Amino acid sequence: MTEQLLQQILDTLNVVKTKVESLEAGQKRLEERQTRLEQAFTRLEERQTRLEQSFTRLEERQTQLEERQTKLETTQKSLQAGQEELYALVQALMHRQDETDAKLEALSMDMHKLHEKVEKNTELLHELLESHKSIYELLGEHEVAIRTLKKRRPV
Repeated sequence: MTEQLLQQILDTLNVVKTKVESLEAGQKRLEERQTRLEQAFTRLEERQTRLEQSFTRLEERQTQLEERQTKLETTQKSLQAGQEELYALVQALMHRQDETDAKLEALSMDMHKLHEKVEKNTELLHELLESHKSIYELLGEHEVAIRTLKKRRPV
């Protein structure tokens, strides 16, 4: 019976040994899986870090774009104000040009009238000269000389 008992104990020990070996193999597989999971988790964390860095860069770019847009809007408002000022100046210049054109037209008409008056005066002067010549011929040179002398001499 002791031998049988020993055999049973030995069989039980073999079964226990097999189970322990099986458990150790399972534990080893679990440890390997855990190592692979930890490596995968590390890779995921690295990817998450890279994604966060990319997101940070995108946010910085968006901020830069918003700043540039603000500058562009400011420049556009400034250009619009300048354009409105230029428009007002052009309108004022056009108004002044109209006034200048009207004054030039009036001046041109005045010049034309003056030219006509000068021509009439010239004609009258020629007529007076002709009349003077006729009177000079009538009075004669002596009469004119006598009158000239009388005018020079005080009476």
